[in-house]
Amino acid sequence: MKNKYFYRSLIATTTLAALLPVTGIQAVAEETAPSSAVTAPNTAEENTSASETAESDVDSTSDDSKESTAPDSSNDKESTNKATKPDAAPSPSGNNKPVATEAKESVAELAEGIVNTGSLTWGIRTSFNNYTGGPTSVFDGASQNENKNEFTFELEKTSYDPETERFEAQFKGGIQYKKYCNGTDSCDLDLKLENPRIVIEKEGSFIYGKVTSKQYKKTETYTNDGDKPLAQLFTASAEFTQTATEVSWSSIPTTLTYDGNKMFSEFYSVGGGLAPISFKFNPSPHPGIKRPTFDNAKFLVSGKEFNNKVPYERHRSLFNANGNILLATSGYRFKQYEGSGLTLLDRDLNQLHHSSIKINEYGATAFDEKNSDFYYVSKGQDNFDDRKSLYRVHVDPTKGFESAVKVNTFNDAITALSYHPKTDSVAVITTKELAVIKNRQLELTPLPDSASLLQQNSFNGENYDSLYGSQYRLDDPFELMPMDDGTFVLNADGTAIKDGKKHYGLMISINPEDKLNPAKLIANSGSNNPGLSGSSAHTNGTTIVRVNKNSYADLSYAQSFSYKDRSFKEETLPVQTTDIAGWGNLFVNKEEQVITLNGGNGKLEWRDAQTFKLIEGIDPVAIPNGNKTYEHIHGPILQLDEGTFYVPSYDASEGEGNETYSLRKVYDPKFVPSVKDTNKQEDLLKEDLEDSKPSTPIWQIVLSVLGGLGLVGALVGFLFQTFIAR
Repeated sequence: MKNKYFYRSLIATTTLAALLPVTGIQAVAEETAPSSAVTAPNTAEENTSASETAESDVDSTSDDSKESTAPDSSNDKESTNKATKPDAAPSPSGNNKPVATEAKESVAELAEGIVNTGSLTWGIRTSFNNYTGGPTSVFDGASQNENKNEFTFELEKTSYDPETERFEAQFKGGIQYKKYCNGTDSCDLDLKLENPRIVIEKEGSFIYGKVTSKQYKKTETYTNDGDKPLAQLFTASAEFTQTATEVSWSSIPTTLTYDGNKMFSEFYSVGGGLAPISFKFNPSPHPGIKRPTFDNAKFLVSGKEFNNKVPYERHRSLFNANGNILLATSGYRFKQYEGSGLTLLDRDLNQLHHSSIKINEYGATAFDEKNSDFYYVSKGQDNFDDRKSLYRVHVDPTKGFESAVKVNTFNDAITALSYHPKTDSVAVITTKELAVIKNRQLELTPLPDSASLLQQNSFNGENYDSLYGSQYRLDDPFELMPMDDGTFVLNADGTAIKDGKKHYGLMISINPEDKLNPAKLIANSGSNNPGLSGSSAHTNGTTIVRVNKNSYADLSYAQSFSYKDRSFKEETLPVQTTDIAGWGNLFVNKEEQVITLNGGNGKLEWRDAQTFKLIEGIDPVAIPNGNKTYEHIHGPILQLDEGTFYVPSYDASEGEGNETYSLRKVYDPKFVPSVKDTNKQEDLLKEDLEDSKPSTPIWQIVLSVLGGLGLVGALVGFLFQTFIAR
């Protein structure tokens, strides 16, 4: 029989062994469990933890630092005046500098000193909050909901101009995200947003705010003093309610601007969606305030513009580059203008990248949307267009433009280029050959000569130039239009004689798949009207509209054709468009409407594709400096999506002879663009969350070791009492 000391020893050591390991192992298990910040960021436990973090941050802040982050009461009046002055409209240029706008003194005085009740509620970006677990601190008048993904800011003041309907509301409070710190105060993510400000006006509505954002895993820090917009507001798509004591805007859709994306370390894409905004205020300081009438407009013109300061007559082409705008500006035969070349803009006309490549004078360009490749004919050197060489530049929305690569040198001059979205191929026309590029592979096909095409269609007289385009013409480009059936139509201003009459504007059908008959003359494309000897043509894939380039109303003409089976099924006579004193530009949409930039009155007009009369129910849109755009018909108006267009304007502010091309954005205020985020860097936040967890605390390691030692001690004691101390 074992003595009593054996049982005492066994009980003591077993108890110690049971207690210590459990404590240590439990601590380790808690440390290695999946983080609720990613998978369940809205749990009560996480909210408590975040609150404690925020409190500890505040408590550990010195008095000096607290004082430096708090608003300076001595400048309250100055900041009030600054906030109520409508002087921070979005910049019309690519640099996002604020543009001074007129403000009546009475507007500022009206809001001065008034205690206004109200608030702003905004979730910023839901996925960002979910991935990061929400902000680490909320301060100075801001608060957060239980889920830590929606924030409320107190209203400070409002201003309203009844004449312009410009409204401004200044809010106070801030939020800060300090994440992925690895146990130090230097965090990979350190973003602070303070004192948001809403501006609603006809030129575009935005939310502003003071921002300090350390760029994720970089050394530089982005700062914004509150004068650059963070997000665009689409008030026409929101709910507006008004009583005698409260005006409420609910669920205003918002999208990222260039500076808003910088705030997020460029995780997303300009135009990407953010959380909707809601705010309310007391309308009593602003008699007559109401929902702005411009919310009912079909289209508005953004207050921003892009101007590269290159003369207006240098040809421009616009392309949709994965939701961005690719602007190609031709060089000049005797001089390369600074600013010409290739420019990538976001949908808000902020410049993302630029390359000063030398694009030929007549602007033969194409953009392969599938492979993001830009094709062009270059200038070999100043004073000389190398019209036989084709070049390619790859476009990366993040990195910019790669170096130009020579694709091919042809035996004859290149007259036209085009990309076909149906076949994902680029067609190249020379005076004798057709080249088709698909997935960067080039295939050549000989073209029948112009004389044989004319003879097949009973043209028995002299043709004045190649039907494929003149190799000596250096002013305007020829249009190679992609059609819905996979073919192209070439408008190269072909001219020939038939039955003693001269026919102008002969067009060619190009079918890359028909190796035996790649080119076919469209016999009824010509007109006896000499006014169409030089024309610009555009299409929606089935209907072709061509207009002449004459700014005199009595000599301004337009003509439309219906294309099928490589022929024009309906021949329409040219229409004299006396109410269009010069076509500035045009675009044919799928609804068979011709969106016209009227160079005479400077308005964007919706016209019938057959009669060219104004369509009732769609009000024309006045384009700033839209008149005189007939001085040169550039590439077609770009429709980026259902509710967004980009049109040229004629900037003559620098004086006679220094007129330049300024690009404008026209948009439907009720249409909220759906932009796919091209940058997936937000996923890094989720991936890095696990890597950034602090290592196991020392006390947990010690307890684990002691627990293990206790177990060993119990075993040793048991063996001692059993086999030795008998």
